[in-house]
Amino acid sequence: MCGVSMWISPAVCNVLGSKATMFVGALCFIVFICSFFFSITWLLYVASGLVGSGAALLWTGQSAYLILNSNQTTLETNLGLFFVLYQSGAFIGNLVIYFLFTDKTYIDAETRNLVLVFVSVVVTLGTVLLLFLPHYEKEDLLDLDKKGNESNDIVIQKKLAKDSALIQSIESPFQTFKKGWKIIVSVDVLILLFMFFNIGFSYIFTIVYNSCLGFTRAIPKAVEMLPFAGLMSGIGGMVGGILPAIIKPELPLPFNIRPLMLLAFICYVTSYVIAFLNFPDSSIFGYTYDKAYIHSSAYLGILGSLLLHIGEVVYNNETAVLLAKLFPNDTVSAFAVFLFCKNCFSALTFTGSNFAGLHTQLLCLTGFLLLGTLSFWYVSKRLHRRRIEKSIAGVPLP
Repeated sequence: MCGVSMWISPAVCNVLGSKATMFVGALCFIVFICSFFFSITWLLYVASGLVGSGAALLWTGQSAYLILNSNQTTLETNLGLFFVLYQSGAFIGNLVIYFLFTDKTYIDAETRNLVLVFVSVVVTLGTVLLLFLPHYEKEDLLDLDKKGNESNDIVIQKKLAKDSALIQSIESPFQTFKKGWKIIVSVDVLILLFMFFNIGFSYIFTIVYNSCLGFTRAIPKAVEMLPFAGLMSGIGGMVGGILPAIIKPELPLPFNIRPLMLLAFICYVTSYVIAFLNFPDSSIFGYTYDKAYIHSSAYLGILGSLLLHIGEVVYNNETAVLLAKLFPNDTVSAFAVFLFCKNCFSALTFTGSNFAGLHTQLLCLTGFLLLGTLSFWYVSKRLHRRRIEKSIAGVPLP
């Protein structure tokens, strides 16, 4: 449902604005959490569909708000800070779960309700805080244009060009929908589909990875170690978000390789090697006493979880920045296309993960990692070449 809703969420964001879109999306999450209090099957299914649409609205609204508060030079850092906040939820949530579930063999109704109340309160507070986000100057200019006042696209672009801003075009919902199709069939995005598939596949594997750790019976107290693996996942995500502020993205490396991408690639490959050697092939299907290639270690598995999430966040961040450079006037629609493809590929690989063993999936992941990274590098090089040609011709760069 999230993937399908991605096609209409940019149009909704154009009509409601970024803050209102985020608020409506967050309300869907509140409904989803509250549905667990009733434990009614049909209600859970309806709420699951609703939260998919809410996630599409929330992600699109967040993307739009980030874009309105960023320019070409600050977007990467702002996205990194966003992922730090986003991944901190995994850290805090797993910390709470660890203390609540300590010494419990079964989850009783009281503990379950306590967790639901905690999550409901946190989500509700987060939703309320969205109302206090400042209304940025660029949105005021866009509002003037929607109302047909003296501001028009030319005036807006002149006012925002000083800031090298990511200017978003003002269009009707139908035009926004058509723009999404034009973006997805563009040459650059068709090449980047390999990267989108890689990100979607690896996203599912970040969920599968910790399950493999818990299912490996050769690891003593493997289930008890899962909250620590979750904590390291959150820390890895936060580290991945901080890296753009620490490492200069344009450091000169051979073949115009971006240093963050190189670091994330190494993290990905290392985590795949750890999973291949540390977990048995059958650990992806359930509890197993099969032996791995090496003596299975919980701490090695937790290290792999950390590295995997560093790679995931950096690849998401770098892909979003590249899309913003490719489509500076339609970044929200480009992000929606990216998230649509990512969700579709995630659903596809999630279904396939029930039939392929862990080691087979790791080989596929490595192959798509290589293809995705090469597609990213090729499109980046094409963009760099076009910018040089425009600079020589005296055409102003976006």
